[in-house]
Amino acid sequence: MLDIAFEMDMQGELPEDALLDQYELDALYEATWQSVQRDLQRQPDGIVCAEHGKPPQLKITARYDTETEEFDLQ
Repeated sequence: MLDIAFEMDMQGELPEDALLDQYELDALYEATWQSVQRDLQRQPDGIVCAEHGKPPQLKITARYDTETEEFDLQ
């Protein structure tokens, strides 16, 4: 099974007239995390690093930029 670390953050402060409020951003982050986790767990089991004998580790960062109102996964 994959070891997945998912970090979420916001770049900047939410303006009063933001497209999404904090509740909607939280829901967006949660839905994104569930989708990423579900898709990545579909990968074949038993994959390990030949050198360390451990499963792959992934670090995914979800970032919402309040200035451009864009959501990015890295």
